[in-house]
Amino acid sequence: MTGEDGTFNLQKIAMLRGSGRGAVLSGGLLAFLLLLPQAVTAAPGPAGGPGKGLTAGQAGSARQGARVQASREVEAGSNPDPLPDKAEPPSKAGTFELHGTFRYLYGQGRFDGRALSPRTGRQEAFQDKMIMPTFRTRLYLDYHMDDHWSAHTAVEDNRVLNDRGLDDRAHVFRAYVTGNYPVWRYYAGRFGYKSGWGNVFDTTVDGIRIRAERKGDRAAQLIAGRIGKGRNRREGFLVSTYNIVKKKGFSFEGVYTRFRNEGNPDGKWNEQEVASLEPGYYFTPTAFLGWEHLFAKGRDRREDVASQYGYTLNFNLGDYFYTDPGSRRIRLHYYHQPQASVIVHTMNGWPGFFDTADQRLGMKGWGLSLDYVLAPGVLLTLEGYDLKSIRRSPLLGDLRQRVLGGSVTFGF
Repeated sequence: MTGEDGTFNLQKIAMLRGSGRGAVLSGGLLAFLLLLPQAVTAAPGPAGGPGKGLTAGQAGSARQGARVQASREVEAGSNPDPLPDKAEPPSKAGTFELHGTFRYLYGQGRFDGRALSPRTGRQEAFQDKMIMPTFRTRLYLDYHMDDHWSAHTAVEDNRVLNDRGLDDRAHVFRAYVTGNYPVWRYYAGRFGYKSGWGNVFDTTVDGIRIRAERKGDRAAQLIAGRIGKGRNRREGFLVSTYNIVKKKGFSFEGVYTRFRNEGNPDGKWNEQEVASLEPGYYFTPTAFLGWEHLFAKGRDRREDVASQYGYTLNFNLGDYFYTDPGSRRIRLHYYHQPQASVIVHTMNGWPGFFDTADQRLGMKGWGLSLDYVLAPGVLLTLEGYDLKSIRRSPLLGDLRQRVLGGSVTFGF
């Protein structure tokens, strides 16, 4: 990461002040000698009557005031290149903002593997194909109560065009307030959160989030609340810390996540505990390479899942902005994740395929995506995955998933 634009000016001013210290002192002394007669003659006489001059205490006070003022004037003159004041953004207090996105996604997947045949008692090969065109609408309405606090709401609607049984009709998926005071940032309500690269956690949370950040290079936060709904509802928390050394380009992030299904102890993944450590390096502000080491364990339908280890490799090149046609981003991932480390994954593939029939086989393989802004407010995304199961079981083995998809998103 590069430093702030004002770094050079700060160093230059410090050098000017340091090298000009002698000039400041000598200039102050000269100004004091020039101002002293004026201070003495212009000062009114003491209470005893005119013509008596200053008392010793009054003369000393006048000399001290003249010295301080002269020094300030000379020192100000030795700073020919002061830093400009930071422009204050216009206030949004009392205003509403409406924006949204419309996305059409087309995905095609092939799912291969071996499954135990009741007829022969042996594992036999199978192959399935799935096509899923989806239209998603998201509308956001924000209200800025003042310069520190705001309220956010959003509605989402998902339509699977070839299988209405998979539709997720209009529902509120964001409804929260956020504010900062004095250096902390607070969230309360229903908000979205993605941990790191989304390899472990990316979902909607009903709860609270508290974040502290220092100059954009250090941050720590706590999230506590509920995820999921119905029999899959789980409660828990997430804590994380982040640090980046901008001059050297190194970064480090640590996250600990734990969620439990208190209402359904016999349900799927009624407890998961995941810790991740990710050191990374920024070659440029938008070129990043990170290694995420994972430790996970859990409890699935009252069956303990032993401690498991995994990792991901995350590479990012470039960035895109909806208002900048031609801007683009490439992301490359390699996954080697035990099933216990997947709480809610960022992927348009199907991580649950590797947990078919509660076998918890885990996944390994590649994911690649490209984002490209075609026109202001129009984003094209292409992505593909080639994933395999980490291990086999008596019931299933050699699972493989190949997914290719694309989407066009219109934003306003």
